[in-house]
Parts: sequence; structure tokens; C-alpha cells
Amino acid sequence: MKKFLCIFLMLAMILSVITACTPNTDPKDTDTESESTAEETSSEEETSTEGESAGEETTTEEETTTEEETAEEPEEEPTFFVPLIENGVSKIVIVYPASYQDYERSAAETLAAFLEEKSGVKPELLTDAATVADGKMEILVGDTARTDAAMRSSALINGKYAVQLSQNRLIVNGAFAAAIDYAVEKIQTGIVKHGMEQSGSLLLPDTALDLTYVPPLQECMLTFGNATLKNVLENGKRAYLIYFENATATDFTVYYTWLMQYGLESKEEPRMMLNAPNNYYAMCSDGKVMVTFVLTTYNRQARVFVERVEDNGYYSYENTDTEAICEPLFFHVGTGQEHGQCEIFRFSNGTFFIVDGGLNDDSAQYAAAQNGRRIVEILKTYAPDPQNIRIAGWLLTHVHEDHTGAIQYFCKYYGDDPTIKVENILYNNYSDLVIWQKEDDAAWVVPLVHRVEALLASFAETTGASIHKVHPGQILHFGDAKLEIVYTHELRIASSKLTSINGLSVVSLFTVAGQTFMITGDTTTKSNLVMEAMYGEFLRADFYQTPHHGYGGNTETLAENVDPKWVLWPCNDTRYEVVRVKAHNAYLFSSSSRVENHFVARHQTYLFHLPFTGSNYTVTENTVIE
Repeated sequence: MKKFLCIFLMLAMILSVITACTPNTDPKDTDTESESTAEETSSEEETSTEGESAGEETTTEEETTTEEETAEEPEEEPTFFVPLIENGVSKIVIVYPASYQDYERSAAETLAAFLEEKSGVKPELLTDAATVADGKMEILVGDTARTDAAMRSSALINGKYAVQLSQNRLIVNGAFAAAIDYAVEKIQTGIVKHGMEQSGSLLLPDTALDLTYVPPLQECMLTFGNATLKNVLENGKRAYLIYFENATATDFTVYYTWLMQYGLESKEEPRMMLNAPNNYYAMCSDGKVMVTFVLTTYNRQARVFVERVEDNGYYSYENTDTEAICEPLFFHVGTGQEHGQCEIFRFSNGTFFIVDGGLNDDSAQYAAAQNGRRIVEILKTYAPDPQNIRIAGWLLTHVHEDHTGAIQYFCKYYGDDPTIKVENILYNNYSDLVIWQKEDDAAWVVPLVHRVEALLASFAETTGASIHKVHPGQILHFGDAKLEIVYTHELRIASSKLTSINGLSVVSLFTVAGQTFMITGDTTTKSNLVMEAMYGEFLRADFYQTPHHGYGGNTETLAENVDPKWVLWPCNDTRYEVVRVKAHNAYLFSSSSRVENHFVARHQTYLFHLPFTGSNYTVTENTVIE
């Protein structure tokens, strides 16, 4: 992904936001009262990276063109035509870079297939390493070696696309994946509207040429006060992460005010994340587009997440369904292996919340674990009404099999069970954003992520659940219980690279019956360093799930900051005896900690009555479920 390339509003705003609400005043000139930052440290030593993207396929319905876009591109009769196919012979060669990004080659192939469909003649596809025959016009797609400097993606900042005729070349390019797709679509639209298709010929009208388009409202999203725009990354399906450096609390307030002036409404007003000073969070929406943004002043970085409501949807952030009908419970469920994780809450309103779930029962290697069946057994045993079981949320910390396997089994065998309703699926995967330091990791991580996302989509379709991509700082309420998203990998990408799939882990803090549970998944040391710098002692929690089954994701400082009373170990005895003596876990066993007890999952189910007093729990050995 090239730096400073910003297409997010081309889709999210062109199709979704009516831009007539542009304010008369520039928010940068607004006299806004705001909090000043605390002592600010230098930004992370790692610089922003150029992630690659496979590019999301996008389509633009012609009838959704906004009034402003129509005004900028009025319908008019073409004054000349460029011959593409003449008397059944292709007059063009489509050229893409030899060192291509996947989306560049895909756009070239899409254009070639369209021209073949319209004319019956498929134009030749070549890379810029090949020689083009004399007399052929080149259509250059992407950053080819022959693309003019002014039309290269690095020059098309702020979400522009280009369709430019230069000498005997037609340049088709964009800021990144979706921009090039849109440029190709402009050519297709021009041919459909005005192109001449006759006698085996296909002519491209000038109405599809010499266009350089800047999406409306771009400055609203791409200017974070006086902060420095560093990068825009594709962050999933039609979602984008905008990354700023040298940002302050004043910039945060200006940005929030700016969005309000552009007609967006506040869904979550500015507040501190985890109540920790100098970590700011807010979310706005116009009902079509969600804009979530955070500022971490320890490194003076701001991140803005832009996505469509129809793709992600925002959870109701208000307390609902708060009537208490049962005692709140917490289950620490053993998966029967050295690793694997399953945590289950029963809230006082009778709904359940599941984190991960363990391995897949259908796997021959792990069939004895029966993790999926174990979850259903717990639900049916402890639901106030076994014929009306409600899973308010199911959070996947990351995509590893020992965390997602059980949901595969559950989806297959219980996804359409009329007695079990799954209401919300929560996760944060990165989709096609390749940010791995090792190429061989990326080669297997990306397909794995895709498989899990396909699984979640199928699960949502089967169960009717809503899928929500969570972001750091979000707070979700389930009756009188609260879930706050402490960390996602988004707090690292753009300024550093991930080196492990565990770096995708979502870290969450549950507050149930007045007690707090820090659930870390398999979070890594580098991720934990970010949390330490952001939150410090505000990470304090009563229960603490050791990162990565105790292997090595923990740090002594993180454990000291959390300073738990009770420690959850998602592993068996064999693994526990190995990891308990590791230096990174030393604080949890030191006399200076307040730890009262350690709960090793083994192949057991711990049932904690909440609020937990230290002794009101039971342990049941997991047996084979018939």
C-alpha cells in the first residue's frame, strides 16, 4: 500500500454521504476549547509501512451518483472517440506493472474482459517489461514504468483516480485498489453511455477521458487538526484506517467538531479510554458511514477508522434489557490440550457471552476435547429458559484454531438450532491488509483469515447474528454488564509491522457484578508494550487471563499493572508447570502481588459465582458427552 493514498471516501462517501452539508467555515479556524495534552513522548521508532492489499472488489450503481458528482461531471455529448477495437481487430494493448500489486493486475483483467464482452475481441495483456507492437495504443493500468509521474499513485493523494490521455497512451490509475477499480468503471460507464459499437468496432468517448476526481468530504476525514497525515490503509471490507502523527488533544477536539459541522452525529461522545488520561476516543455516524477515532498521546498518534454501517453496523451503546433475572456466572472452560481457550459469562439478564471457544470437535486430533459440545452443554444447563437461549455476544480474539475451532463446530451443528439465538459476533481481523514482516507468514495467514471471515459470514447468515468489527475504546453494554475494547492490532499497524498472528488478538475488559475481567487472548509482548504505555495502572483488573496460555505474551510490567486477585491459565497442567517459572510470569507468583489463587483450565470447567469472594466456585471434570 503506498503512503499517503486515501480512497476510503470514494466508496464510503460518494455512494453514501450527501455532500451538500459542507459548512461555510473551516474548522481549523474554529475557536475551540479543548484539553491540552500531557507530557508527550516521541513517536514509535518504527516508521509507517507500505502494506500490500489484494484490493476489494467494488461496484458503483449509476443511479446512486450524488447531485454534486453530477454537477462536476455533467452529461454531455462526446466530441471525439478513441478507437479501441476496429473492424474486429484490437487497436490497444493493456499494460500493467511487471512488479504488480494484485489489484493492478485484477483491474487490467477486468477491463480486458469488459472490452471482450462488448466487442467479441479480447485485447492483449502485457506487463511493462514487454515490448508493445508499433501502432498499438497502450492502456496503462496502475504504476507501470511508463506511467507519467503526475499520474502515479503516489501523486494521486487524497483519494483521487485518473483516466488521462497522454500522447498515444491512456493512463488508468488511482490512489490504491478501489480507486483503480473506479477508474476502470468510469471507462466502462462511458462506453455504455456514449460508446460506438458498430461493424466490429468499439470506440471510447471523451466523456470517459481526462478525469481526475477528488472524493467529496475528503478534507473532513483527512485533516486531523494540525496533525501530520502519514498513511491510509485498507482495513477490511470497504473499510479504511487513516493514520496521523504529531497529534494532540486539541487536534482531537477540532476533528470531532469538524465532523459535527459536516453533518455527522455523535454516537459516542469524546471520552478517555479505560478512564486513563490522554487516551481519547469518539465515534460519529450519519447512519451510512461510521467514523471511529482514537488518540494516544504517549506517542502522539491518531487513528481514524472509516467503514460503512451496512458492512459493520454499530452496536447499541446504551444499556438495554437490564432486568436482573438470575445470578451472574463466569465459566473458565478447559479445552483438554496444552493450549486453547474458552471463557463464558452468564449475565444477570440471563444472556450469555462467549470468548473464543477452543478447538473443533470435528478434528480427529482434538475430538476428545469436545469444546463445541461443552459450550452447548453449559448453555442448556445454565440458561434460565433452555428453550430460549440467548448468546448476546461471541468474541473471537484472533483466528488461531485453538480459539476459533469450537465456533466452527457450533456453526455446523447448532447454527440453526431454534432454541439458541446468537445476537452479535465481535472480532477484528485485518482482511487483505498484508502487514507481516515475514512473507512466508503472510502466505498462510491471509488464507486463514479469509477462512475464518467466511465462517463468520456463514454463521451470521445461519443464526441471524450481527457481525461487528470492534475498535479500541469501544464500550458495549449487555444488560448491566459492560465490555470495553482495550486493544486491537490497529493500535500498532501503520507505525510498525506485526511479526505474529497472535498480534491480531483483541484485548477486552469485562465488568460484571462489579468485578473486572481482563481477557487477553494470545496478545504479544509488543502489543502489551503499547498497552503499558497507554494505560499503565488503569489496566487493573480482578481476573486476569494470562496472554498466550502463559507462553510468552505476558510482560512483568503488564502483570504488575493489571495486578489481579485471580489468574486464569488457559492450558493444561503440563504446560502450566513449564510456563509458571518463566520470568515474564514472575510477578504473578511474587509476594508483592495481590494474587490469591491460580485457576489452571486443564480438562475441567470452573464455575465462579459473581461477585466472586475467593471461595464461591466449583470445579467439574469434563467428561465425554454422549
